[in-house]
Amino acid sequence: YEIKECDWSSDVCSSDLDGIYNFTTSSPSVATITNINSTSININIEQISWTTNVNSDTNVTYGLTTALGSEVYSTTPVISHSINITGLISNTLYYYNISSSTGTNTTYNGTFNFTTANIVISGIIETKSYFNFTIDWNTNGLTNSTLEYGLTMGLGDEESSASLVSSHSLSAINLTQDTLYYYKITSCDAGSCISSAILNITTNKEDIPENLQVVEYTNNWVKLSWTGEEDFINTTIQYSIDNSSW
Repeated sequence: YEIKECDWSSDVCSSDLDGIYNFTTSSPSVATITNINSTSININIEQISWTTNVNSDTNVTYGLTTALGSEVYSTTPVISHSINITGLISNTLYYYNISSSTGTNTTYNGTFNFTTANIVISGIIETKSYFNFTIDWNTNGLTNSTLEYGLTMGLGDEESSASLVSSHSLSAINLTQDTLYYYKITSCDAGSCISSAILNITTNKEDIPENLQVVEYTNNWVKLSWTGEEDFINTTIQYSIDNSSW
């Protein structure tokens, strides 16, 4: 800026001989919070975001009641704030409060609330053989795994894993070939469970060759033929000079 001296009676101004001066405006010392939002990342994680007009830190206190009690924070000064709350219970109401501090002043805003998402089972895949089957599935968060199965819709047998995962795989073994089995899968976190409908699967049938006969032979080879109820995936022939060993 420049300073001038003016004589208003003559409307004549003269400039300050010392030249041009300058100054720097100071930043606001108090953060103004706007655009508060909560987003479910999955059943166990909620993301809280907001913006401020000045660089400030990020803090969220939260809990199952308005007394709150837990806290997540970042000390990095930013204008666009985003922080994840982890380890939550599915399908549960939580309360939260946010704050941003410039170092000298802290702005609080709240109390708000969100409800975490429900558990969702997806991508069920069946894999079977003669004497066992495996069920794979996914959940939208970390849950345990249970596979119930049996010869009737009452089920009765069970395989389970307490590991908290989002990709699940359990097997039923030592079954009977060519047999219809019913099954149900269940996944739980600390707060709730979800189960599939009762589904069914039939184990593979071991196809035994029939009508075995010698078609041709010479002194060093033999040609065999046989039939089966289904197409054979592969064929293994065991032979020896007697039937004591193969």
